[in-house]
Amino acid sequence: MEYDVAVIGGGPAGMMAAGRAAQCGARTILVEKNRSLGKKLLITGNGRCNITNAEPDIQKFLRAFGRRGRFLFPALKTFNTVDTVDFFNRRGLENKIEEGGRVFPRMDNSRDVLDVMTDFLKEQGVAISCGTKINGLVQTNSMLHMEIEASDMLEETKFPLTLGERQSPPADDAGNLWFPEQWAESYSANITADRYILCTGGSSYPGTGSTGEGMSWAKNVGHNMIRPRQALVPLCASDNWIRELKGLSLQGVDISAFQNGKKKQGTRGDMLFTDNGVTGPAILDMSKSIGERLGEGAVELRIDLRPELDHPQLDALLQEELRLHSKKDVRNVLAGIIPARLTAAILTITGIDTSKNAGNVSKEERKMIVHTMKQLALHINSLGGFEKAMVTAGGVDLKEIFPDTLQSRIVENLHFAGEILDIDGPTGGYNLQAAWSTGYLAGESAAKKIPSRKG
Repeated sequence: MEYDVAVIGGGPAGMMAAGRAAQCGARTILVEKNRSLGKKLLITGNGRCNITNAEPDIQKFLRAFGRRGRFLFPALKTFNTVDTVDFFNRRGLENKIEEGGRVFPRMDNSRDVLDVMTDFLKEQGVAISCGTKINGLVQTNSMLHMEIEASDMLEETKFPLTLGERQSPPADDAGNLWFPEQWAESYSANITADRYILCTGGSSYPGTGSTGEGMSWAKNVGHNMIRPRQALVPLCASDNWIRELKGLSLQGVDISAFQNGKKKQGTRGDMLFTDNGVTGPAILDMSKSIGERLGEGAVELRIDLRPELDHPQLDALLQEELRLHSKKDVRNVLAGIIPARLTAAILTITGIDTSKNAGNVSKEERKMIVHTMKQLALHINSLGGFEKAMVTAGGVDLKEIFPDTLQSRIVENLHFAGEILDIDGPTGGYNLQAAWSTGYLAGESAAKKIPSRKG
């Protein structure tokens, strides 16, 4: 099977790359090992899909990625956040903007985003092979070709697909192509293309197919891999009292990470207690650096439950509440200052009886309560694992990729896009925008490298 461009991986970056390559005139195939496209896309944003971030300034957007953000400048210049919103709006998907510039589909349904992308592929005549196992990338001199095995179905495939010398597979009434069982048992082939775009993602959410194998293929053809690490991942804590708080969310709290008694980082935002730790936007954004520090020793999170009040102000507030409600249990008084579900934890940590009369709380006990509300300590012992990580940090070394084309500096006809690259950003639509932008640039660049289309 011969194509101008073969894209490996049917996630956001892969779909955008394939669609853009075909839009630029390249005969393009998109190869996906799952039996349908966009499996990870469907679960992003808890099924709502945070399409992008509304930040229109490219430089401000890139700063969210840290020092490596400048690598994305050519991709964002080619296809930025405004272009992304326009891309979906023009195809009938309305959006809304939420706190922090997060852009979501108006109906909060990631399926609507996937439908737009599959329609885009159909419009551009992209051939799609789902349920297709890739045995590897084979390098001859400085060029690649790809060995594949086709599985029993091409679910979601509604577009023309040529199978070498075989006839095209039959289609059902809905236009879905499929392999008869006798084909599936023996069918294997090489996909030959002038250009390949590797969009296989990282190692996060392996249940969606992101198992890191694309990184292994890139390494096998000479690329250096920056060690994959968990990013945007929940944190696990050793504190027993946390189990009673599962599902409790906190808004606008200050969170600081300490190691060896020294503050290492801090942020203000929202968080959520889980059965064995914490998650939520503020926690996720801190998780990568906390994971790196865990290799050097214990990490303690300190949460300020009332950051708008300094220590003396909170002490004065508590003192007044205890005086006004002296006949109530201290737990009930605290419920007027912090979330009710947290009161038992605060009193357990301070060693104060939850049923103690507010009027009997001593000055020392009051001071302990205030201190704990200002520095609620969580002892972090691990990250939640790749199966819960939203993003993979690490990947193909950016030094080995031309940022203006996303072409490999090592293999002439290989390009990269998406999470396989060694770059990751915070929550808020940044990583998905990086996927759209790099996919768009890689697809366009690959198509323009086709001999008949140069210039």
